[in-house]
Amino acid sequence: MGLRLDVIESFDPSNRSIVHRIPETGSADIRHGTQLIVHQNQEALLFRDGKAWDTFGPGRHTLKTENVPLLARMLTAPWEKSPFRALVYFVGKQTFVDQKWGTRQPITM
Repeated sequence: MGLRLDVIESFDPSNRSIVHRIPETGSADIRHGTQLIVHQNQEALLFRDGKAWDTFGPGRHTLKTENVPLLARMLTAPWEKSPFRALVYFVGKQTFVDQKWGTRQPITM
């Protein structure tokens, strides 16, 4: 039995998270009407079967057929029911300062 989500939110008080995946592994049961909370400086991407279904900007979003067109198509298929298996990536859109990028060893060019 999988994880069932009624509210999906990624809260990062440090404001240093570049990407956060919910759930961290696998996928979760997301039912019709689930609340998706996207904070300022975030974008949320809803994925199912390895494909991005939709993106959401800051605010509270109710996942339903009216605002996720692919969800409407999927839930009207005779073999599909709510909840459906999916995952969400939250991407930080803020400017990242003092972020160290690179490799342990220099790259020879």
